[in-house]
Amino acid sequence: MRDLDPALLTLLRARTGLKVILLLWLVSKDRSTGADVAQGFVSGDEDLTVTIGSSRTYAATRGAMTSDAVTCETGMQVRMHTVQLSGVSAETDTALRVNDPRFGLAELHRIVIDPATGAAAGPPVLLFRGVVDQAPIRTPEKGGRASVTLTLAASTRDMTRALSLKWSDASQQRRSGDRFLKYADVSGEVDVWWGARRQTAAAVTPPTTPGGGGGNYHGRPE
Repeated sequence: MRDLDPALLTLLRARTGLKVILLLWLVSKDRSTGADVAQGFVSGDEDLTVTIGSSRTYAATRGAMTSDAVTCETGMQVRMHTVQLSGVSAETDTALRVNDPRFGLAELHRIVIDPATGAAAGPPVLLFRGVVDQAPIRTPEKGGRASVTLTLAASTRDMTRALSLKWSDASQQRRSGDRFLKYADVSGEVDVWWGARRQTAAAVTPPTTPGGGGGNYHGRPE
């Protein structure tokens, strides 16, 4: 159960109304240098600077940013979430065209505002943390509205990645000369005979019968 900030509890008990704004934080890669580039978007009408670990500046989208309802649940299921941004703003163009957002960090926070004072009722609350899975940029029809729909994958996806490390006899010997993987390179290529002697062509020699004929011999191999 999430604990609510005392300022938010006071605002909720007053029943005087509230305003919710969303903060989207993206960390993309510079396509030229590969350096991380952070950029923020806020659903409000004014740029906002808040402290979330460090000082962050969020560019106003003036209502052009929308988000699906965030579902909170237990378990290790990889949740997917979508956020829609305007496709014509300079900030969106920098984050998605100039830089590469794929697999970059994505965080979604919520701030509750007291309409009477304009002050935040408590610190930002983290709603979603993950990576950008898809960020297709589509050109609208003539007279249409340009927009970009980001698909975000929850950070639990990291636990579904397979381990790419492969072991060998040489790497295993780094552990105090351990030879557990001595025959790993030929594993599965050598026949193993369990409960019987290994049969070879030389081991089966049909004997001569008393009648002089060769006959068929089905004896056990020596």
